[in-house]
Amino acid sequence: MTTIIIDVKSTLQSSYCIDAADGEKLYKQLKIALVDGNVIHLSFEGIELLIAAFLNVAIGKLFADFDNEYLQNHLVSKNIHPDFQHLWDKVIQRTPVYYCNKESMDHCISNIIEE
Repeated sequence: MTTIIIDVKSTLQSSYCIDAADGEKLYKQLKIALVDGNVIHLSFEGIELLIAAFLNVAIGKLFADFDNEYLQNHLVSKNIHPDFQHLWDKVIQRTPVYYCNKESMDHCISNIIEE
């Protein structure tokens, strides 16, 4: 098992993590590294703005590909600004619940939108 450091700022060439397309770019890079069994230290050093929507794409989608335990053992956030830590924690805690019940959650969401 190899440890890989992925620098978010360098990957995105930006200190702002706000764009879904950037989240998708990071997601693809993470997925490839995780499939190979690597441990990833995801560095948020220099990130000035981070929103939940970005994390939902970049990190949340990984829960569709890997189980919660695997991700807990293979994906670690590093150098995340304290103001953004709660966003990371929410995505890590809540997203597995969604993917465990995806069909019923999607049905509930559809019902709410239709009302």
